[in-house]
Amino acid sequence: MNKVTKIVGAALLIGGGIYASRLIKTSNTAQKLSVNITGVSPPKLKKGALQLSVNVAFDNPTGQSISLKKPYLIARYNGKEAGNSIPSDERITIKANDRTVIRGINIQVPLLKIGLAAVSLITGKLPQMTFEIEMQTEADGIPYTDKKQFTL
Repeated sequence: MNKVTKIVGAALLIGGGIYASRLIKTSNTAQKLSVNITGVSPPKLKKGALQLSVNVAFDNPTGQSISLKKPYLIARYNGKEAGNSIPSDERITIKANDRTVIRGINIQVPLLKIGLAAVSLITGKLPQMTFEIEMQTEADGIPYTDKKQFTL
């Protein structure tokens, strides 16, 4: 082997080692990340739909920042999908040893999807309704989900 080949080989080996080390660190950080739906603001009636505003919290107890995809939310009413948020490829950085809360992720629920409860909404009365909110996201390739029920 000539000298150039040895230098290129050594550089590739060192670069591969650094990349593998970073990948392992990132994977460990992503596995320790906590993702939770923390609440739903009182719903609003807008353009023939019930708008739910959802907050999601991310807790990163590690010493490394992590990048995650903006959460996608699905609302279920009486066991059936009633509405969802707008999918996004936006990335959010969660700093090391920090809690980040994304507030106001909107879910549009068409009134037709909530049946007879829509009649009460149109007359101005908010009936008691229970929604199951499901959140989906991924951090550095690791998927996360959370489901919670909220009675409004």
